[in-house]
Amino acid sequence: MCGISGIWNKKEKLEERHLIRFNDRLEHRGPDGFGTQLFDEHLGLAHRRLSILDVSESGAQPMKDISGRYYITYNGEVFNFLELREELEKKGHRFISESDTEVILSAFVEWGVDAFHRFNGMWALAIWDNISKELILSRDRFGIKPLYYLDTSSLFAFASETNAFTSLHGFERRPHPQRLQICIEDTYALEGRGYTIYDGIYQLLPGHYIRLKEGESPRQKRWYHIENSSSSIPSDYGDQVLKFKDVFLTSCKLRMRSDVPIATALSGGVDSTAVYSMVHHLMKSKDARRVPQDWQRAFVAVFPETSQDETEYAESAVAHTGGKAVYLDPRQGNLVEDLIRTTRHFDGISGTPILALMTVYKGMNENGVKVSLDGHGVDEMLYGYRNMVYAALNHHKWHGSKEDSVSVAAVLSQLYDPDQAESKLIEFTRDIENAFKIRSGFKAKIKKMIRKARPEPIEIKASDFLVSLSDKPYDFSDKNAFDRMVYNEFFLDTLPSLLRNFDKAAMMNGVEIRMPFMDYQLVEYAFGLPFQSKIGNGFTKRILRDAMKDIMPERNRTRKFKVGLAAPTKEWFEGPLKEWLLDTVNSNSFTQPVYWSDDESKAIVERANSDEWTSASASNAWKYINAELILNA
Repeated sequence: MCGISGIWNKKEKLEERHLIRFNDRLEHRGPDGFGTQLFDEHLGLAHRRLSILDVSESGAQPMKDISGRYYITYNGEVFNFLELREELEKKGHRFISESDTEVILSAFVEWGVDAFHRFNGMWALAIWDNISKELILSRDRFGIKPLYYLDTSSLFAFASETNAFTSLHGFERRPHPQRLQICIEDTYALEGRGYTIYDGIYQLLPGHYIRLKEGESPRQKRWYHIENSSSSIPSDYGDQVLKFKDVFLTSCKLRMRSDVPIATALSGGVDSTAVYSMVHHLMKSKDARRVPQDWQRAFVAVFPETSQDETEYAESAVAHTGGKAVYLDPRQGNLVEDLIRTTRHFDGISGTPILALMTVYKGMNENGVKVSLDGHGVDEMLYGYRNMVYAALNHHKWHGSKEDSVSVAAVLSQLYDPDQAESKLIEFTRDIENAFKIRSGFKAKIKKMIRKARPEPIEIKASDFLVSLSDKPYDFSDKNAFDRMVYNEFFLDTLPSLLRNFDKAAMMNGVEIRMPFMDYQLVEYAFGLPFQSKIGNGFTKRILRDAMKDIMPERNRTRKFKVGLAAPTKEWFEGPLKEWLLDTVNSNSFTQPVYWSDDESKAIVERANSDEWTSASASNAWKYINAELILNA
């Protein structure tokens, strides 16, 4: 895990000091070392190193292959590198390090861009061919690792974070007014579509690569196609559960490979508890390769006396596994200073203060941990969000069976506050009865009228304002409205933004995140499962819960109400941030905004002055305050 960057000057000679300055903005991503390599006076690759596999100098980058033709700068981990190395050695390749970087470069030499299909992991990389004078950029299937680029008449540049472009010689970074406004309105709108809030700065899309030669413009080519996956799904649900468990265990086993300490980011929810419990389960068999001795700890963010606190569930997971835990409270430092610093470092718009995420990884860093196992991705695959379950109910009551509709209604009602669950179930049951009366011909005339106005499932807002950057953009038009929403959540909307948030939070503290649920074989298997395997028997994420029976604590496994790791913004606005908040929203820059309307600012000022916050209003206000902080850094 590292930070990578590169510059290709189109007109003038590239000075190494400019490349070093550009790369130094990524020092937090790679505190263990740095390197640069210049080619033909105009192009340079750079690297900031976080040493995880082969911590010796043999793993330093940029790295060249044995022939000296190819050079790589790379961020991420390819977890099946040991198996790939064995395959390449049979083909005559020889290795001088124990790193995965050398294996990746040799795989590219052997198979070209087809090598990407063989990688099981996360990456953003650049490879320079010093003979053909061609630059290749590549990003993993789901965009776990970030890569941003800029193309102007005078230069092409790329980096792991948008912050780096503030130090790029010959370029002045500015916000893109329309995209900034769009992102404040919908924080998920840009990330999965390759755009940023900055003018001229784009992302290499997940599952894409760029092949660039002198005089050419970058064109993104999609190499990964979820549509072409052919994961075998057993017909029997019991067999489906066993296969899910096996694939998940294998994914965890691969992601335990490290030469430095590993820990788990534990909230106490189903997903992180499943990861923590499975790791302890598989390590009992000692059937894993290249695993460090220090892997037993969990790090937990706590929010005492707020609705976000899940300490009791985290304690349940730790007690069940016999592991160890470190509990961390974001308020223990200077909350205002930490909030400002982390928000400005984040360099984007988020629906919750990024400080809540930073706390866990800062604690890991202070305790000598460089690798974190996290539970991201499974909510988007297995209907973990309430809006997804609501859409499922809406779909099934009009297009599915009554049995499925009732099953979904029972699940959905449990995702509300406990004091609302019973009334919600009554409401949903009534809606189902009315829908099926209409479907069965009750009052044919009314049926005909209502069919015309029949609501489709809730869909994520279309982003037609953004021209696709891909040669083959994702097209889910052959899916029904509900299925389109599920694919959008994973590939375009919610998950891409969460991956960005957690990568920045962890890498600010020199910690690599690994996500067992994001193993491409697990993702393809999950997307191929029938609906009833994902929601049923009173639960979301049904197959995960069933696969983890007797492995994770029952209290966590059968937990229904979802909290999620987010800052208690409302409570902070009403308490420890109150004075700072009033100063901020009453400042001239906030009351006289450039990028949003005066009305928006006035509404936030009035609410802050009256100290009347709801969770929704605090979250909405935070997005504008977030923008204020990064625009006036």
